[in-house]
Amino acid sequence: MEKKERIYTYNPSLIDLILFHALKDVKNGTYVDVGANEPLLESVTKLFYDRGWSGINIEPQKYYCDLLQADRLRDVNLCIGAGNCESELVLYGDLQWATMEKDVAINDVQTIVKVLPLTKIFDENLQPGIDIHFCKIDVEGFEKQVLEGLDLKKYRPWIFAIESVHPRTGKPTFAGWEHILTDNGYVLALSESCDRYYVDNINAPGLKDKFVSKTGLIEMYDVLNTGRIRADHPWKGLKDFIVRVVMKITDP
Repeated sequence: MEKKERIYTYNPSLIDLILFHALKDVKNGTYVDVGANEPLLESVTKLFYDRGWSGINIEPQKYYCDLLQADRLRDVNLCIGAGNCESELVLYGDLQWATMEKDVAINDVQTIVKVLPLTKIFDENLQPGIDIHFCKIDVEGFEKQVLEGLDLKKYRPWIFAIESVHPRTGKPTFAGWEHILTDNGYVLALSESCDRYYVDNINAPGLKDKFVSKTGLIEMYDVLNTGRIRADHPWKGLKDFIVRVVMKITDP
């Protein structure tokens, strides 16, 4: 029996594995993570960073952004939010459920944060002509405003991976923003659990065929999910050590 390729993933929903399979032929690619949270736990980009990729992490919570800054030396780590205009907005709640949508917040924590459109963020932080291989958006109900802030004629990520259900009710939300993508030449490649994946059908039309469901990928790869390994501050320097030990034990 042919030995399966071992993949260490970090996101419990295997978003990183789904994207990896579609993009595994890309070397040293570029990602954008809108709502990045921390650099390890549930990260969509850690798998790629470990393979030489780099990109932009957008995270308005200073605690998480400081962790990213310490851990992702090749990345641009921005302690701001993304929206449809340049402004300051209230970030409601904290930790993984922080949101610009007040009715979604799980507690009374409020923080004023700077917000920029993605177009301006890309103008200021990307080299001209560079390909964005994927853009992940997980902003707890603020997806439409994030997409409205991107000029899709100027910047066209190959793939968008977007959380598509309401954080509290679990009801689908994509009807309110999907048209922004489909009206600009993107097609749905996969809907899996809480997330939907869209491919640029103009510049990367064959990419849609490379998407496989989680169930199929688990059959194709030897998957070790390390997404629940976490060392809270001040032990953040221990995170990667723990992961390396696990890798050594399981794959000597």
